[in-house]
Amino acid sequence: MDAGIINVPLPAGKQPLAGYLEWLADPNNELSISQVQALPVKAYFKPLQGMPAFGYRKGAIWLRFTVMGSMQSDPYWLEIVSPFLDSVTLYRAGERTPVTSRAAGDHHPLSGRDVLYRNPVFELHPEPQKLNTYYLRIEGNNSLTFAIYLWSPPTFVEAIGLEQLGFGVFFAVHVILILTNLWFYQATREGSYGWFVLFTFLNLMTSAAAEGYGYLYLSWLQNVPEINEGVMIVAWMFSPAAGITFLFSYLGGFSSSLRPYLIRICLFYLMLASVFSMVILMLPSISQVARQTYQIWSLVSTLISLIIVLVLSIRRNANARLMLIAMLPYWIAVFMRFLRNMAIIPPGLLADNAYYLTMTFYLLVMNYGLSRHYQTMRERIEHAQREALSNSIQAERALEEKVIQRTSDLKRAVEQVTEALVLEKRVHEEQKQFFATVSHELRTPLAVIDMTAQNLERANTSDDEVVRARYEKILRATGRLSSLLDNYLDEDKFELLRHGANLSHCPIKSLLQDAMDSARLLSDQHFIQIDDEDLPSHFFCDPSLTRLALRTLADNAVKYTPPGSMVVLRGRQVADGVRIDVVDNGHGIALSERERIFERYYRGKQSGRQGGTGLGLALARSLIEKQGGTLTLTSDEGEGACFSVWLPSPEVRAIA
Repeated sequence: MDAGIINVPLPAGKQPLAGYLEWLADPNNELSISQVQALPVKAYFKPLQGMPAFGYRKGAIWLRFTVMGSMQSDPYWLEIVSPFLDSVTLYRAGERTPVTSRAAGDHHPLSGRDVLYRNPVFELHPEPQKLNTYYLRIEGNNSLTFAIYLWSPPTFVEAIGLEQLGFGVFFAVHVILILTNLWFYQATREGSYGWFVLFTFLNLMTSAAAEGYGYLYLSWLQNVPEINEGVMIVAWMFSPAAGITFLFSYLGGFSSSLRPYLIRICLFYLMLASVFSMVILMLPSISQVARQTYQIWSLVSTLISLIIVLVLSIRRNANARLMLIAMLPYWIAVFMRFLRNMAIIPPGLLADNAYYLTMTFYLLVMNYGLSRHYQTMRERIEHAQREALSNSIQAERALEEKVIQRTSDLKRAVEQVTEALVLEKRVHEEQKQFFATVSHELRTPLAVIDMTAQNLERANTSDDEVVRARYEKILRATGRLSSLLDNYLDEDKFELLRHGANLSHCPIKSLLQDAMDSARLLSDQHFIQIDDEDLPSHFFCDPSLTRLALRTLADNAVKYTPPGSMVVLRGRQVADGVRIDVVDNGHGIALSERERIFERYYRGKQSGRQGGTGLGLALARSLIEKQGGTLTLTSDEGEGACFSVWLPSPEVRAIA
């Protein structure tokens, strides 16, 4: 059957071109308009009974139709209902006029179109009472399935007014739902609202770009409509990922034990969307195959989501039941759109618009579900608040009882502490009195001994150096005891020891000299030396504590070594402070005693008949440690002993 001829004027102002078209495939883009005109029509052009439904094709499709002009030369508008055709070129071949051409499509600037509209629209001026033949050359990477209408301009303007009203409602629903649920997300931080907002936004971008409203209303896109297609591709690719994430969140999957697996599924969707987006945008040679593959994946993905919702509905999940009501018609519409794009069913009012109708229904139903979810959440919060208030009242009563009990316990504890403080104060006063008494009782005989020794020394007229040395030894011993009474057997000094070291820059070499002088009082022909060449003249430490510790170590070195032994007090500066060694060449200390030598009241075998309490080394270590230093022992039995004092430098103290 041959294609019919369109007669104008159009009775209804609108004429679908189904049954008036003939078509020719040009898979390699080889034919020009002159070559197409030269081809025998009946041999090469095939009649097209319905609207063009070619699906995804390589190359170009040529369409041919004829219009019989009327008595008047009124203009008519030819609309190709597909904003996403890459290129549409209209050729007019008159009997006595040269071939003219005009191009449209989303790869051509909008400013070059006959009619500024989202779909390609050409203005026709058929010659009166003549057969006017027109050719359309159409190509694109998207589906070549579309409807074609011939309009009278007033009828076209009226029709697009209704069309834009419908899409305006569609887009307005999206915007309102985005703003509403964005507010809910800000108020509750509930993930379902956030994912719903993202899914709705991506669907809005996909629909606006796919229907050509992006480059129609955004002036900066009108000269580069290819960007509109890029926006549509990215939004279309990532929309399923947002949709499946919303589904999992709304159905409570992220709050279950399946959370790790669901997150992996969402990441897989995201990765797949990224890969397809890059392939379609960066590899035009295979973008058509990629589009078809992704359409199949989207259809299967939506079907899988529907099955998940169906299973959960059977298991009496209330949210899943509501989502099933919303998703079932939506999936049917997606399936119809897939069949239409694959040229399995022809384009038409239902096939072209079912997706937008069911998407609006899906979004409204899910928004209702989220609102109900918010109400349920509010009821739970109010119930939790009531329970919390009840628990708070009970806890307050229990707290009052505990406070009464604790107050009673605290009063008893305060009384006990007060009694302990009174006792401590009394003991402290007795201690002060004891120290004062001991100091006074010791000073009197010391003064007598000192005065007697001085008198004897002055009365001695002989030149016996041994006697004179003994007098001097007695005087030094009484002087040392007086110094101990003045510096250590004093309440203020004990307070200082209780509160820590009193650090200052002191002449540390003089402390070694003092220790040596102290040791000589107990010396029995010992050789006592000082090696302080590597020691700084001043160092930051407590002079009183250090003096007492060094005296203790030097005295022990003399007391517990045989007569004539060598004792060396060696001091040197090291990287992190100073080190003072008190070294002797006596009998040394056995391994079994080394482990306990610093214990209080412990006395080793070498103590023999020497007097003592076993507190000296323990006290010396405590005095050094109060300054942040250490006191250690190195000894081998039969080879003498080395007591090492390390005191930290101010820089090390600051770090510690």
